[in-house]
Amino acid sequence: MIAVVMSLLGIHLAVADPESGARASEMKPAAVVELFTSEGCSSCPPADKLLAELIDEHAKAGDLIALSFHVDYWNNLGWKDPWSSPGATQRQQEYRDSLGDQSLYTPELVVGGKVGFVGSDRARAEREIAAELLRPKPIPVSATAKWKETSETGRQLHVVVRLGKSDKIEKLIRKWTVLVAVTEKGLSSDVRRGENAGRKLSHQSVVRVSKTIESELNTKPEIDFAIPADLQVDRASVVVLVQASPGKPIEGASHTELVRAEPATP
Repeated sequence: MIAVVMSLLGIHLAVADPESGARASEMKPAAVVELFTSEGCSSCPPADKLLAELIDEHAKAGDLIALSFHVDYWNNLGWKDPWSSPGATQRQQEYRDSLGDQSLYTPELVVGGKVGFVGSDRARAEREIAAELLRPKPIPVSATAKWKETSETGRQLHVVVRLGKSDKIEKLIRKWTVLVAVTEKGLSSDVRRGENAGRKLSHQSVVRVSKTIESELNTKPEIDFAIPADLQVDRASVVVLVQASPGKPIEGASHTELVRAEPATP
């Protein structure tokens, strides 16, 4: 039934063309915040709440791009986080190595790929976001997406990333690291075991699936995603982040909500 319905629906991303997107990026900078969290960690719910509040506070200005990465190294301590993934842990490890942290910890908030700190520290978060909004992102980036429906693979999302040219970045860097993530808002869990047993936890901008590729600037790399069957499309977004290498500062970013199109005429 799902396959039949999805075959009759189109999905589009409402984005500007690459040239206008580049100008809009320069006129309206955005700060990228990445929260590394876990439902198995009793210190994490305040950070999840703070992230949700920051998203709400910046919604009107549209100057915040948020991602919530649920790590998996808490999963063997009483509760398996349903939103966790090895990829989230790997991304935090890359920041640990780049930022010189001694170990992994939750909750951690990383702003702009440049600084990490305890994810429930509102004062620090507000300072770092304000500073990041003043830092130009020299690489213009945008994305478009459409559904691919096949009997073999089921529901897939085909994403085309548009990386623009930039005269402001290091010309010796030929290959850039591009993270493409599908996030979902409005998720919740009734935790039955572990440090948060008996609590109902809510999450925003949870990374449901992501891929990292290398690409040159002024190109249009394409990526296919196998989408989780329970993903709610009207609560999902596509986020694109560009870095010189994993764990390095973010030099380009784009965030676009997935929007259902009208059903096609049979």
